[in-house]
Amino acid sequence: MCLEHEEDCIFICDDCNVPICSLCMEEKEGKHSENHKVFNIIETISSWNTIVKDEIETTLQEDIRILDELEKGIDTYDTQVKSVIEGIREDEKRIKRMIDKKVKSMINDVKLKTSCEKDKMVNLVTDTKSRIETKSALEDRRKHLEKDTTNVDVIMNMQTLHFKFSAIGNGVFPSLPSIEYNLKETSELDLLSMFVTSRPLSDNLPEGIEMRRDNDGKPYYANHNTRSTTRDFSLPHGWEKRYTLSGRPFYVDQQTKRNTWTDPGQNLKE
Repeated sequence: MCLEHEEDCIFICDDCNVPICSLCMEEKEGKHSENHKVFNIIETISSWNTIVKDEIETTLQEDIRILDELEKGIDTYDTQVKSVIEGIREDEKRIKRMIDKKVKSMINDVKLKTSCEKDKMVNLVTDTKSRIETKSALEDRRKHLEKDTTNVDVIMNMQTLHFKFSAIGNGVFPSLPSIEYNLKETSELDLLSMFVTSRPLSDNLPEGIEMRRDNDGKPYYANHNTRSTTRDFSLPHGWEKRYTLSGRPFYVDQQTKRNTWTDPGQNLKE
């Protein structure tokens, strides 16, 4: 309502943002500059409503799309995390089976080899006991004969004892077998090389390098500069980068199966 003319304002000055009635429009002197733009209020409201509506609809739809993608991304990531955990547990079972099988084989091999050696030692013990018993019996016979010093037959008997004793022979102490086990030093790298884990967040990639995933979900890199792909563009040929469960990277030489904490691609980066 125009206070001066008591008339509804149907116009608005675009420059001053002041409502104007029809009489104010006629009285241009002292009211508004002729250069000011004046528009119908209803049309102006409609125009701004359209602008704001389009802006809201456009940004709102984009935010809804982003939210949908984020929620899908979280679900996908949760599925990947669950898959990784299940994979680690399967690796745990596999490694335990491998260790149990290897340990069982080693124990059976030790039992088989030591059984033969022990049988030899048992036989030597039996032979030694037999010699001792025989020689003890001959010694008892000798003591009995030495008491009779008048009988000439004692000489014949003593000679017989001598021949029997010579036939028995002397025992020889054998070279005893021995066995020992040296504990193997297993490093963290040796153990972790049996596990394959992916890093939760990818590194910042150089320009022209894009990280993708294959059908199994494993990451690889597309080099748009050379139009080639690789598992790790920063490593020499034959090397693979893996991560510990805590996220620390280590490197595997696929040819020698050697593991190291040192980045073999450091020279390439320099």
